[in-house]
Amino acid sequence: MTGEAQLNRIRKRGKRILIAMEDELGRVLLMAMLHQDGYRCMFEAKSLVQALNFNRNVALDLLGVDHTIGTINADMFVNILRENGLPQAVPVVVIQRSVDHRLTLAAKAGKLNYLVEHPVDFHGRLKQPLERILNL
Repeated sequence: MTGEAQLNRIRKRGKRILIAMEDELGRVLLMAMLHQDGYRCMFEAKSLVQALNFNRNVALDLLGVDHTIGTINADMFVNILRENGLPQAVPVVVIQRSVDHRLTLAAKAGKLNYLVEHPVDFHGRLKQPLERILNL
């Protein structure tokens, strides 16, 4: 393994990622894929209240959000977190379960960094954009 690859692996371990998904199976599968790829500092929230708690207590490097959580769509979810202290610099990846023009517009406006389709093809559609977003 080259020195750059080792450094990249160490960087991945330290990235603080919050996965906000109501669907437990989807959340666990995504976290397992991230873990297998070398990410170790992950948190999970299945509600807005839990996400707000992590937002207050953890300086996040990335927020991963499902299309909807409860009755709140991803765009609104992110707006509420931003209003409650989530820095604008924290990138947001949304798992899009169906075409949603509000999410597309939010991504074009720079509010969301990446939209990935459900089911998540980690190695095909998420791994490289995620590394780019996290500057790895």
